[in-house]
Amino acid sequence: MIALATAAMVLSTGFLGIICATFQERLETDHSRIADGWFSGESATAEGARWRIVADAVEDRWVDVIIVVPEESTPLPPGLEAWPEPGTVVLSPALAAHPDGAIIAERYGVLSQQQVQAEGLVSPQERIAYVRPSAATEQQTFGYSVSSFGMPSPVELTSEGLTGGPARQRGIWNITIGFTLGVIAPALLFMAIASRTASARRDQRRQMLHILGAGRREDIAFLLGVFAVPFTVGIASAGAVITALMVFDLYIPIGRYTIQSADLRAHLLWVIGAVLLGASIAAAMLLGLNQLRRHRGTRPRSSQRPDKLRQMLPLPLVAVAMIIAWLNTGRWELSALRLFVTYGGIAAIAICLPGFIGIITSLAARALAAWGQRYGIVSALVVGRLMMADPGAVRRLSAGMALVIILVAHLMTLGTMTTSTFREAAALRDRFGDSLLVLDISRSGDEAPQLVDDALSGNGDVIAVMTHYGNSPSDPVRATVTGSCDALTALGLPCTDGPLETSDQVDDDRGRWMLGGIDEVQIAVGSAWDISPDGEAPAIYAVSLDGEDLPREEIAIELSQQVLPRPELSNIGEEWLLGYWTGYDSLYRWHPLIAVVATVLLALAISGVVLGDSDGASDRLGVLSMWAPGPGLSLGVAVGRVLIPLLAAIVTGGVTAFATTFPYTLPPFNGFLPPGYFLATSVLPVLAALVMASIAALAQHRALRRWRPGASSA
Repeated sequence: MIALATAAMVLSTGFLGIICATFQERLETDHSRIADGWFSGESATAEGARWRIVADAVEDRWVDVIIVVPEESTPLPPGLEAWPEPGTVVLSPALAAHPDGAIIAERYGVLSQQQVQAEGLVSPQERIAYVRPSAATEQQTFGYSVSSFGMPSPVELTSEGLTGGPARQRGIWNITIGFTLGVIAPALLFMAIASRTASARRDQRRQMLHILGAGRREDIAFLLGVFAVPFTVGIASAGAVITALMVFDLYIPIGRYTIQSADLRAHLLWVIGAVLLGASIAAAMLLGLNQLRRHRGTRPRSSQRPDKLRQMLPLPLVAVAMIIAWLNTGRWELSALRLFVTYGGIAAIAICLPGFIGIITSLAARALAAWGQRYGIVSALVVGRLMMADPGAVRRLSAGMALVIILVAHLMTLGTMTTSTFREAAALRDRFGDSLLVLDISRSGDEAPQLVDDALSGNGDVIAVMTHYGNSPSDPVRATVTGSCDALTALGLPCTDGPLETSDQVDDDRGRWMLGGIDEVQIAVGSAWDISPDGEAPAIYAVSLDGEDLPREEIAIELSQQVLPRPELSNIGEEWLLGYWTGYDSLYRWHPLIAVVATVLLALAISGVVLGDSDGASDRLGVLSMWAPGPGLSLGVAVGRVLIPLLAAIVTGGVTAFATTFPYTLPPFNGFLPPGYFLATSVLPVLAALVMASIAALAQHRALRRWRPGASSA
């Protein structure tokens, strides 16, 4: 147990060092491929060697496109073996292996046989493409001047990512805090329990040594003799895993991410320091939690207290309060108060679990003892009395199992929820499709309006909406809608200059949405490009004249062959959906893995409690084993002290987990219970309880064998 706990402690802190090393190397790689003109703050130009990165997307997933126009003296960025030929596209391996890569290549040119090499990627899964415009498009390509690559100042671990994957990753503090709570905290608990597992017999021996005159130095020597071998085995096992990661890459399927050994070797001291930190924590806990209590006896003492049914009330009250709070805080989607409601509620439930389950197990213990006394079943009588005499161990064991179930249920379900922004965006895209597109020509030069008109010719037209907000919330919101008669008519708007009367009906759904929330509307017949706004630019839309979807992909390809960066076209809600899936990829995708790791560590901690209780009870049951030499006593003790409390915890934890996660599936959260929910919260815990009871029975039976004549050495 100590070897496992030490290995878990060292691996948890070691992986924290790996996270920091990987994060730092990602940032350094990201900054090393950026042109110096981008850092200088210069304006984009269409002359000389230039570089620019734009964010494209395919099927709600980002693809970062780096546009390059090199000269003979321009150095290569990391990851390129040679400059691509004019009109060609170089893809990263992950993008080249995915169907999205073919779409990107078709948009921007012809696919090159070259691929972006590892030194130019922050991870093997990164989706980036280098595009060199054709000779015809080169004069209409706008970018930042480039004479070298790389950030002029050192990259800090707390720096923000600028391009590619790092531009959309969570900050280092988000990652480390989540990892600390989900992995390191359970590892610390496991280490603490393992340090005291089977400590009763060890403390008795140390007290005897103290009586014989042993001092502090001899006591430490005794502990070193007991812990040295398992402690060394644990460190060696963890060290072997960390060393292997220094040599071989590790792909994590659930996170779709690869831990690259080169990243770890580049920051070797960080990883070694994290490993040494874990070893130091493990050693400190082994020695610190095993301080000899010189003025206290080692004989077990009863901690029986009168059971009161009112101790069961806090748990259902807290659970109901948490549900009510969730249902009444739907508007707090992006607020820290939502986190307080979630994790504060779970913490309050954790505090209430021992009392609730303690009453249930106490009632079961009384019933078990009465049943054993009535029918003469020794094991039932003894176990019932033991459970009543030592309720603390029972409560620790059962509360731990229930808490694991609740944590796993919440981690599995939280990632299924969507925000109101996501739901609205998805509804708008389903509602309008590509019949109404948002246009952005701010990076595409002066000829972009004409190019857009040519690309839309025969299919659609452009309309501009300039919105004016008052100085106070009570002021009316005014808007001017400018477009051709065809565009206005397609939106159900009148083709006449002047105000839109409130009595006028807007027949087209797109027009009604566009004017939603606007108090006063002014119609202007003319070109949407001729507006000279004071202050903010107008919202520009491409409108399908017949209400059908515009050939968006064909338009994008045509524009990309004429100007780069091309005018951006996105359907209503697309940017919101991209933002949601980016958050899912960088955060929620990791929740199941963290839940699995936390569950395993907490399950091992519970196993430590089981073994410790078995060892502590063996002496008290030893004499009785002389009259019940068969396995019945060991099995009865395991069932009573382990299986019954765990089953009570599984029922309590499962019901509480379902009650507190079910609100996630209701509006406005619209989550769902993911596949495997009931498997993780009921079936697997029951199997784990059976395994732990079996372990306890074997450990108890082996301990009791020492009391039999002729088996003292067993």
